[in-house]
Amino acid sequence: MKKFAFPKSARLCGQLRIQSLYNTGRNVVVPPLRFTYRKEAKDETGEPVKVLVWAAKRLFKRANRRNRIKRLLREAYRSNACGLKEVVNQTDYTVVVAINYIEKEELPYKDIETAMTKGLSIVAQRLG
Repeated sequence: MKKFAFPKSARLCGQLRIQSLYNTGRNVVVPPLRFTYRKEAKDETGEPVKVLVWAAKRLFKRANRRNRIKRLLREAYRSNACGLKEVVNQTDYTVVVAINYIEKEELPYKDIETAMTKGLSIVAQRLG
């Protein structure tokens, strides 16, 4: 597997899994992002980290704005997830993470990337 890949198997899907993540997960807020994470038993896909990325419709009414923000979030995650994946690979569980964009306006990619790096390092630190 490529080091910086973000395959479909690494994406979190399923309404029950998402609801249980938000009901029992822990939060880390690094503006403009909120990370909600939880440990789970390893699944059959073998992915160490499952990720959900979203921007709220109530903050961004136009779909093209939400899609752009989600694209930026996926790119920032893809390029900075190595540290979190290394921590989780050393354990016997999978981590499920939801990354929410919580600012009311779109920020430049550089700000999003620094928040992503800081947030992922905090999550990795709390897990291991």
